[in-house]
Amino acid sequence: MRFVIAIILFVAAVASAGLGVAQRTILLGPATKTLQIQTADAPVTVVNSAALHAFNGTQRVTISGRGEVFLAYGRSDDVLAWVGDARHNTVRFNSSKHKLISAVTGTEKTVPSPVESDLWLQEYEGSKELTRSINPPSGISLIIVSDGKKAAPSTVSITWPLDQSTPMAGTLILGGIGALLLGLLALVWALVHARRRRGPRRSSRGSRPMSQRQLLRGRKRGQLPAAPVRKVILPGSPDAGSPNTGVTGAGVPDAGLPGAGLPDAKPAKKGRSRRGRGGRGRGGSLAVGLLIGSLALTGCSLGGGAAVTPTPTDTAAADLDAPVVGDTQLKRILDRVRSTVGDADAAKDPKIAAKRLDGPALADRVANYTMTRNDASQAVVAPIPDGALEIVLPEQRTTWPRTVFAVVVPPDETTAPVALVLQQRDPRDDYKVHYLINLKPGTVVPKLAPAAVGAATLPADNAFGRLRPDELAAAYGDTLAVGEKSTWAENFDLADDSLQTEIGPAAKADRLAKVQPKATIAFTHASSAESPVSFPTLDSGQLVAVALDETDTVTPVETGAGITVPANLKAYLGVGVSTTGIRATYGLQLLFYVPPLTDKSATIKVLGYTQGLVSAKEL
Repeated sequence: MRFVIAIILFVAAVASAGLGVAQRTILLGPATKTLQIQTADAPVTVVNSAALHAFNGTQRVTISGRGEVFLAYGRSDDVLAWVGDARHNTVRFNSSKHKLISAVTGTEKTVPSPVESDLWLQEYEGSKELTRSINPPSGISLIIVSDGKKAAPSTVSITWPLDQSTPMAGTLILGGIGALLLGLLALVWALVHARRRRGPRRSSRGSRPMSQRQLLRGRKRGQLPAAPVRKVILPGSPDAGSPNTGVTGAGVPDAGLPGAGLPDAKPAKKGRSRRGRGGRGRGGSLAVGLLIGSLALTGCSLGGGAAVTPTPTDTAAADLDAPVVGDTQLKRILDRVRSTVGDADAAKDPKIAAKRLDGPALADRVANYTMTRNDASQAVVAPIPDGALEIVLPEQRTTWPRTVFAVVVPPDETTAPVALVLQQRDPRDDYKVHYLINLKPGTVVPKLAPAAVGAATLPADNAFGRLRPDELAAAYGDTLAVGEKSTWAENFDLADDSLQTEIGPAAKADRLAKVQPKATIAFTHASSAESPVSFPTLDSGQLVAVALDETDTVTPVETGAGITVPANLKAYLGVGVSTTGIRATYGLQLLFYVPPLTDKSATIKVLGYTQGLVSAKEL
């Protein structure tokens, strides 16, 4: 039995180790999986998220065609919104056939250039063939274009790495080695036991019995008589003696004959001897059984792979739209804005500036270009700073237009941080800066939602604060005209407002005193055509950007009397003296913090502002 156990362990060792080695060699599958498709003629090809994630791992995408190759990826909804009704291939994964399939939809024959669209999370360009490794999350699609007019590259190939891990191989090899060691132990145990069974035994009296050879040698020398033949008499047979007489049956050797000592030997304690031998045999077999069982259980537990820790059921996520941009995407957008506006500033070209500016921010710059072209001594408008993004708050939205609020902190500590409000009108348009507001020194922006979550913009007529966003510009303009006498004054923190010092009632009185008695000035304030932008803060307040136009009309008191035109207006109009009067409009971009209605003691604060001449004309 011991040899059988050893053989079983040796067979198990060879089988286990052999299977473990085979898993890492001949049974190892291919390292990659490649799917390829030829698409029909269309200006755009879209590879949807399901096709990209048909298999796990980083996708290696190869695009080939006859001309230029443009490859980008973005959110699936954004990609489809950009494509619109353009004729395009949609590449999908057929799970039943394990192949890529394509269908053509749309009617538009051409599309604009997709290069540097603000929707793309990443983009690549090449010629004839382009290969890139990507690993986008779920919900991301690829867009493939040539130049928007020609057909998109027709060959699309995607390669995924396949899992070649063999978690059982190591366990099987170690299990085989363990079974081999146990087999060797079982073999040694069996050999030792067999040797003990063949060895000589001592008599019960302690004397060593004579061997058969010794007996034969003694008879030849006449030293020993020939042993009589033992006749076995069974009890009850005719030859058996009477049990009461004590006479043994005929043919039984004399009890005193040397070499026939078994009848005279002291009876062995047969029961104890059998129990001892039987106990040792059963104990050894039990030990081997326990070792084999332990090995089997160990192999099973190790071979089952990594233990799976149960996780609680995911809670249902709030039904919120995704933020329109991410941090990295916004940094890339701002780099492009900064580069384009820098080129416009250098060339003083409003057309270039209009590519990345709009609304009050564009009007301020265009007027400055006119002034600095006519008079080089005029101060140029400050560039968009290249600094760290301290705050990023994208809108939660899947449709258009889209809005993003950001605060850039310049590396130069002497330069104030700048708050930007960017908007994208439609999927094929770029983000443009509508508000560019310098924050006041020491301004602390209220806490906002994290960039990864974003926030939904609030309507301009919401009544969640002390004033509605669409009321702010006109109400604050009234305080700039009459100060504390304004009916809106109690809603604003006018004591800590430097803009009141610069252009408030006192400053206006000083300007009027300087032109009198030859002329007079009339000041008016009106909301700009630019819509307010309102984002909620975490304390239930609002961060509101508005635009306010202040118009100054200077007219001479006497008909035909000339009035001296200020330097900035002279640079803009090219007129030094006017006899009819001048009307100038200054644009104000304002950022307010509007506290919630529940905070009765809090007032609206001006966090930052930018002002500049936007238009002027001679009356």
